[in-house]
Amino acid sequence: MSAAVRHLARDRRGVGATEFAIVAPLMLLLYLGGVQVMDAVSAYRKVTIAVRALADLSTQNEQVTPAEMGAILSGARQVMTPYSTANATLSIVAIDIDAAKNPAITWVCVKNAASTSCGASHPGLTIASVPVPAALRVPGTSLLYSKMTLGYVPIAGGTFVGTIPMSDSLFMSPRRSAAVCLNNGTPGAPSCVGKAA
Repeated sequence: MSAAVRHLARDRRGVGATEFAIVAPLMLLLYLGGVQVMDAVSAYRKVTIAVRALADLSTQNEQVTPAEMGAILSGARQVMTPYSTANATLSIVAIDIDAAKNPAITWVCVKNAASTSCGASHPGLTIASVPVPAALRVPGTSLLYSKMTLGYVPIAGGTFVGTIPMSDSLFMSPRRSAAVCLNNGTPGAPSCVGKAA
């Protein structure tokens, strides 16, 4: 029996296959994990680009109708391609800063998978939920705040990891006027939401 054990201990056949069987699952896991991390980073980058596009397109207007704002929100949503936007919400908020440096929401437009809504307010969206930095609180100015939240579902292992929340936001000043009017009237006789007539 000891001769058989000695013979087996000296036998090197199959060592490569055994080592491969031990290392292959770890290497496969590292590879798939790397692919998943890169996909998540790419999705977050798309969220950042969509937020920038939303703010950029919105600040170029002097006045915009709710329908035009819906088209801008839809356009910013298209930036997310090829990622699903079923779990995404885009919002643009117009903020006026008063003489005492207090911010107030003038109007808001929100788009999710089901609908688009524009108006003077939106349920759950208050000035307390919009973190206006002190440096941007310049009396008598207006800001546009764009934000996107996305529930990212990983390609591989989504059932194990679940949905990963991603969000980004950006403040921009209007470019062509002191404020952007959400116009419920006509271009010649605007009726700006949130502004006294």
